[in-house]
Amino acid sequence: AFCYRSAGEGNLCEQPLSSFAHGQCKYKCLERMRVRNFTGTKSQVGVMVHIVENAPALEVLIVDPIRLHAGYTGHVKAAALSAARRIAFKSISGKLSAKTKFAVL
Repeated sequence: AFCYRSAGEGNLCEQPLSSFAHGQCKYKCLERMRVRNFTGTKSQVGVMVHIVENAPALEVLIVDPIRLHAGYTGHVKAAALSAARRIAFKSISGKLSAKTKFAVL
């Protein structure tokens, strides 16, 4: 995952999120975010944690793993959805401010 920031003489540079100190990339205007097709991969969790930790105005965060799994049927669907939901709650819920409404569909 990458963050765009001003560097040097105002040029935009692309750097991995992991190279930025906490608070260096701020999303001050981000109030609502919906994450679709969430499967719980390490990179997805990393991006969400980064955004949550750097979005002081975040009021609503919705994680929606359903769309990705709509084509699956039966046991596979239930297991994949359950895993994605569990990962979302475990990795994100403790990092949200008290004012942020959080839902995993």
